[in-house]
This record gives sequence, structure tokens and C-alpha cells, in this order.
Amino acid sequence: MAYTAPGVTPRMLPTGQLELISSITGGQVRCEPAGAAMWIALNQYAGHLDRAADMLAVLWDEDPLRTHADMTAWAGRLCAAGMLEAGP
Repeated sequence: MAYTAPGVTPRMLPTGQLELISSITGGQVRCEPAGAAMWIALNQYAGHLDRAADMLAVLWDEDPLRTHADMTAWAGRLCAAGMLEAGP
């Protein structure tokens, strides 16, 4: 499970990118459209990364194991940047 870190504000850009800004750290991250879709799916599934990845695999007609691995790596990068927090 992964949740938005405190103080993080998401903003969609006209390019389809997602910009994440932390009011606590001042950090800023831009996600490409695929990362934006992962962010939206993660929030739709209340932080359940597995469920979000499964849904995206179906929508993208991708291998579920690859989608899960990609999403896990993406979430790890956002955790390291202070934009997501791992949960129980």
C-alpha cells in the first residue's frame, strides 16, 4: 500500500504530465502520462498498489507482472522523493 505523503499537492499539466509538489520539503516531481495514470489508479484503489496495477494492466493490455513491477518501481521512486509513503 502507498499513500500520498503529507503536504503533497498533485497538479495535472496540459501535457498530460503530473506535477507533485511538497509544501513540507519544497520537493517537486514530474511524472510522464503513464506515471500520472498510475497516480490516479493508486488513488482510485485507496493505496492498494496491486489492485491499481491489475486494473492498469487490463486497460493497457500489458502483462500484469510487468505492470506490477513497473508500478512498484515508480512508487519506490516517489517514496524516495517524499511524495508517497508506504503503508500497512
